[in-house]
Amino acid sequence: MFKIKPANNNDIDFVVESIISAEKNNSNILSYKTIFGLNDSEAKKFIKMMVLKKNDGCELSLSSYLIAYYKSKPVGAIGAWIEGEEGFSSKTIKGNLLMSTLPKKAFLRAKEIHPIVSELFIEYLNKSFCIGIVYIKKKYRGKGLVKKILDFHIKKNRINEKKINTYVQVFGNNISAIKTYKKYGFKEEKELSSFNKKIIQYLPSNKKILLIKKHKNE
Repeated sequence: MFKIKPANNNDIDFVVESIISAEKNNSNILSYKTIFGLNDSEAKKFIKMMVLKKNDGCELSLSSYLIAYYKSKPVGAIGAWIEGEEGFSSKTIKGNLLMSTLPKKAFLRAKEIHPIVSELFIEYLNKSFCIGIVYIKKKYRGKGLVKKILDFHIKKNRINEKKINTYVQVFGNNISAIKTYKKYGFKEEKELSSFNKKIIQYLPSNKKILLIKKHKNE
């Protein structure tokens, strides 16, 4: 019914759509806009520019994505990678992409906001398998597509052979996503909360949860 394959140049617009939708995390807040002071068209343009640079190892990397197709149309995507496999953390890779793409004024704004949003920053563990972006078009939700794409990722990246754990971060407002991950065997590893009322101006929630699925032989 569905075909799953690695993303290529023809999928870039759908990957950008996936990033924007997933980053909103079941809200109307897109952190690329709120933190960097961008409008909708600017945010979309800069995200696409970063994906086009084709750096590996973070949620802005085209190589991180598997796309699910239904009748030749993309309907779902998961961006995931092995942390540090490229020799740098995803934080460093993403930071370099942002610095080489966004205008200086965007960083001046982000610098002012950083003390607030950094309260919910969770760094991924080195050599772990990290799920960064998950997006399924509404019409195709509830059909087990997240599990299908994730299973494909795990097989493609030989996660079970490498005996490494899988991590995903979810904002606290996305209850349905948290329930889905727990259904697939993930457990809560860490929870961060912010009591700064301003944080919800920049992020989808004042709470973030890190979930882990440990290697089955552990």
